[in-house]
Amino acid sequence: MTVSSAVHWRGETYLVTALQGSKVHLLSQHADGEDAVVLLDTLHRSPGFRVLDAPHSPTTDDGPAPPSASELRPLGGADLLEGLSKQARQEVDFWLDHVLEVHTGLPGFAAPGTAPRPCYDPGRTTLRDRYATKAAELRAAHHQVSAATVERKRLAWLEQGVWGLVDKRRVRGPSRHGRVDEQVVKLLRKVHKRHEKKSIGTRSRLFELLRRACVRKFKKKAEKLMPSRATFYRLLDRLGIVCGKQAAARRGDGSHRPEPPFTLSMATTPGEQVQIDTTSLDVLALDETGRVVSLELTAAIDVVSRSVLAAVIRPKSSGTKTGSTSRRHGGRATKAVDALLLAEMCTPQPMRPHWSLEAAAKGSDLPYAQLVEADERMEGAAARPVIIPEMIVMDNGKVFAGRAFMDACAQLGISVRPACANSPTHKAIIERTFGSFKTGFSQFLTGYTGKDLTHRASTSPKSGCGASTRSTTSCSSGSPWAGSSARTANYATRSCRPCRRAPPTRCSPPTSPAAATSPSA
Repeated sequence: MTVSSAVHWRGETYLVTALQGSKVHLLSQHADGEDAVVLLDTLHRSPGFRVLDAPHSPTTDDGPAPPSASELRPLGGADLLEGLSKQARQEVDFWLDHVLEVHTGLPGFAAPGTAPRPCYDPGRTTLRDRYATKAAELRAAHHQVSAATVERKRLAWLEQGVWGLVDKRRVRGPSRHGRVDEQVVKLLRKVHKRHEKKSIGTRSRLFELLRRACVRKFKKKAEKLMPSRATFYRLLDRLGIVCGKQAAARRGDGSHRPEPPFTLSMATTPGEQVQIDTTSLDVLALDETGRVVSLELTAAIDVVSRSVLAAVIRPKSSGTKTGSTSRRHGGRATKAVDALLLAEMCTPQPMRPHWSLEAAAKGSDLPYAQLVEADERMEGAAARPVIIPEMIVMDNGKVFAGRAFMDACAQLGISVRPACANSPTHKAIIERTFGSFKTGFSQFLTGYTGKDLTHRASTSPKSGCGASTRSTTSCSSGSPWAGSSARTANYATRSCRPCRRAPPTRCSPPTSPAAATSPSA
């Protein structure tokens, strides 16, 4: 049973108009008959059901011959019509009657026994004649239709069923890339991904890169496929591709932040977990030779006590060149001080002459007498806990993954755990500590430059460099921020007991016995 098949069911003749899954849509061929929708299995089991030879005759072979089996196609797609608008369904019904008349000689609403009109009789006319006749008939009824349109509708109906008669403009959804060719859109995404991690450029650079890529891939078709500059800019907005200042702002908008809730860094004893990292101080200073240099800070903080165990400030390295014609690769000063940082954590910090007495261990809440008894170097030392780390959490920088740092950790029996790439929340404590340092210390210095050009002063940086690297290190080490003062309220820490806040040195007495850690020799 195929499209336009005539069937005999319940004593009447029907024309099959649609096949919708297991359902068959039947169009009654009697003037007072009713259309029906029947399950295919039920239709086949009905007594007296049979497929007739001709769509217009129930029992005889009179009339024109039906279309050959090769011309018949299943309708299909009728279930999709339910989601169309009323006007779209009316257009399908309109074209279905005309296509049936061109194809079989009789429209869908023809009564049984009706003979086809001479101009549509398949036995007397050709398809090309019927196409032209139907187009002229529709134009006379004020429908702008050509013979090619009638032919296209019939062929679409034979291939797709009633769905082929639907005007696809009514079902076409909005496209994110408009009328730009899909191949160009894919190539744009590929070019953008290739340059995503490189230095940020403007939209015009991306347009030129896409044009070159189109020429390489599509050759002579590139000029036709390549959109105009204005269309290209609108395409970037639709696809969410940003360039210039917007891209620079997006790199620092926390896009690497994982979905909450975050996993907190858990530790119960001092030294069980120590986080270490390096950051730029956004400060210009003078080195021993009088040159203006940028500074960076490398620090280690204990998760339990929130104490800064060690901090080293050094000028940034200018980098090295691997050859006479090679580019200079930037370096970091941390390579020279990573092992020194471990030594600072394991030894007492002596007091400096200009430091406040509040930074001394003698007046703090640390068990001063017990510490002096364990290590004579604690006498007159600063109030910084001496903690030998059990595990150090670091990022994936080449500085800490170097052989010198790993050998020093292995010699001290310290395990090293790298944090996940692009996940600053895995060592959030040290990251937040750096932010507090820049807010409470760096921005008050004369050589403060800000984190980027938008925060930088309009005056020359050299005119503002009033501090040396030695004095900057000395000031930062003796500042209350370093965790050596028991009365630093701005950097309160989490105690071992829940819902209680205390300064770093107040957290040490209850946890020090449990740590069983003594100063290193």
